[in-house]
Amino acid sequence: MNRLLEKIENLFVINRKETTYTRGFISFIIVLAGVAVLPTYFKYEDYVYAKYKKEYDSVVEIVEQYNKEYGRYPLGESINWTKEKNLNLFFTENKFSRNRELYYIDIKLLDELKNNKYTYIIDGQGGKLYTREFVVYKNRRWHFAFY
Repeated sequence: MNRLLEKIENLFVINRKETTYTRGFISFIIVLAGVAVLPTYFKYEDYVYAKYKKEYDSVVEIVEQYNKEYGRYPLGESINWTKEKNLNLFFTENKFSRNRELYYIDIKLLDELKNNKYTYIIDGQGGKLYTREFVVYKNRRWHFAFY
């Protein structure tokens, strides 16, 4: 039993090893690889955001067209802020007012939105669209596409 306890205790002991040229070179290569990955990550982030913005812009166009035809937005049920934790955090971090009424878009009224990836939420008064899911862009989480 003592051997087992000693082995567990040794897991948390840091043994400093001698620095050699090989270890230094490998550490340098790992740092270079980490730095080289950043531009690739930023390109991927731009690619994902461009796809998101394209879908977001098409939904804005469809919702505005519906508003022009019927004189109202396609409002579904009201959102519950306790269930929308990501959106709630986004509003808190950016100091946006949560006093406005936000609704899910009623997809039954708009057949074009059935195959979209994101769930859209609309401000009933101003017509601003938000998404339930966020998209990372420029190291920030966005729930709407900024222009």
